Amino acid sequence: MLKKLKKIPVVLGMCLLVLLTNCHSNEDDKVPITTQSKEALQYYKKGQYHFDKLRRGEAAEYFRKAIELDPDFAMAHLHLALIAPNTQSFTEHMTDAVALVDKVSQAEKYKILGMQAFFNRQPEKEGEYYQKLVQDYPNDERAQLLLGNHFFFQNDYNRALGYYRRAIQLNPQFSLAYNQLGYCHRFLENYDEAEEAFKEYINLVPEDPNPYDSYGDLLIKMGRFEESISMYQKALKQDPDFSYSHVGISTNLNLLEKHQKARKNLREALTKNLEQYQQRSLQYAILTSFLDEESNDSSLLKMREIINLDDTWEDTLHLAEDYFRLADILTHLKQYEESLANTEKAYQLIKNSYVSAELKHTTYISYLFRLTRTMIKQRKFDKASEYLTELESEIPKLNDRNRTQGYYGLLGQLALEKEQYDKALGEFQRSSRQNPFNFMYTGKAYEKNPILTDLRYLGKSFYNIFLGNVRSH
Repeated sequence: MLKKLKKIPVVLGMCLLVLLTNCHSNEDDKVPITTQSKEALQYYKKGQYHFDKLRRGEAAEYFRKAIELDPDFAMAHLHLALIAPNTQSFTEHMTDAVALVDKVSQAEKYKILGMQAFFNRQPEKEGEYYQKLVQDYPNDERAQLLLGNHFFFQNDYNRALGYYRRAIQLNPQFSLAYNQLGYCHRFLENYDEAEEAFKEYINLVPEDPNPYDSYGDLLIKMGRFEESISMYQKALKQDPDFSYSHVGISTNLNLLEKHQKARKNLREALTKNLEQYQQRSLQYAILTSFLDEESNDSSLLKMREIINLDDTWEDTLHLAEDYFRLADILTHLKQYEESLANTEKAYQLIKNSYVSAELKHTTYISYLFRLTRTMIKQRKFDKASEYLTELESEIPKLNDRNRTQGYYGLLGQLALEKEQYDKALGEFQRSSRQNPFNFMYTGKAYEKNPILTDLRYLGKSFYNIFLGNVRSH
């Protein structure tokens, strides 16, 4: 499963800092680490080791110890933000890291501000910082990985591939780059290359769960469900609490129409002493199983249970996400008024919170997306067009490929509902090819287009092939 964590290798310090460097064969080629305490540095490196392996609990323990010895250790604060269990902890540590950027090396500053831009959903700024980082440290494999990740999360997989390959060229033992390389090929449907990358990832760190988990994700995409389950089971042998693999097994079982077995597996995993993020991912997997089974009442109950859980944890960002997702479910069930009420609730929650102005603005974009989609479903085309006009003016400010593709997807949905099939097909061509809904809508447009009668079979094929994937997301 794709772990959207960017791996960053650096640190901070204040006045009278001792400048320390990464343990590489040529220290001058790598981004420096700055801290007042050699002992804190050792804790930081141990934390980064566990962080790279997605062992969040162990990583957090070492990062906290590093900060106890050096309270101004910016990169330790940044890493704690990345694995924070809730909004408050994330905001606290990210604020501390950003406040210290003038007391670290220029390269560390690029990393901190780049990550801040990533979380604020400012991809243009993020890319600028990481470009500067690579320019200054072209032989640092982690810098290459960061810039590759920037393009990866913008769905620009071909550009990302180049940076991952460069990272591997610099350090053939750098396992994380093989993971991302595999996912790039997976999304590009280069399945042989993806399989090769994940197998090499396993060879490099056979004791880690994530390589097996990532390979399991590829096998799902290839329709090899039983093999995928076997690979997730191998991951769980390495770490029985690796929640991503429990989710992966349940996804396969859903696709095999074994929904009750999928949920039983997830509930058994929830009986263990898990961290908040693990509990949340498992609860959402149960929700997905109900949705895939089209058990609508159970889906709504589970969604509200998740909302109560995040409310108890006082987790603002996740709570807003929950209300947005509840709104999506209600729109699907044609309960439009309640959907709009929850969309409004999600937006107001972020608008009145202490998160950054940039994040509030991107939440507003998400708000407009959902309002537009709901208006289209209700066939209130004039109102949908009003929201689309506002999105047209707001989205260029973000310079975000994901948002731009999403906007074209909405234009396609509007044209489809208005029976403008040629126009719909054109808009869906410009939308994300990673969103299975767009394939389903493309199939419907082909199927209903009276001019393209010879392509009706193709449309039905699109619809049937991707319907299962749409239902499972």
